[in-house]
Amino acid sequence: NFRGGVPLSLGLLPADWDMLYLDYCIPHNPPLFNAHFFKCKYTWSTGAYVLSKRGVRKLLKNLPVDGPVDNYIAKQQWTGTFNAYIANIGTQKFCNQQMADSDIEHSISAPSPKAENGGGSVVRGLSAPPGRTNRSESG
Repeated sequence: NFRGGVPLSLGLLPADWDMLYLDYCIPHNPPLFNAHFFKCKYTWSTGAYVLSKRGVRKLLKNLPVDGPVDNYIAKQQWTGTFNAYIANIGTQKFCNQQMADSDIEHSISAPSPKAENGGGSVVRGLSAPPGRTNRSESG
């Protein structure tokens, strides 16, 4: 129901929305914000989304971003400064840990340009929510 669901979803978003994910893979089944949306607390993907004008202004205000943009947006969600929602239109996928077995290199394990120049890894600080440990940091 992508064609009919997206316009409907845009009209039903809360006034504070900055980003609406249209296609997203989440590792668990989060609680619904309301019948139409999941509220994002920390996300990992930017495959298909819509930004509000306010969301665009927030992102542009903080340029440049050093590291993967999806990790930057996730950190803003975690701190409550960026409001993102997932449309409950059947395009989201609930994934499990098996996705970690992919042969595609993840930003957690990839050194940042700063790390290669002796400046530490900016990406590592954005890869996991505060208070959680990345696999690469723990061992």
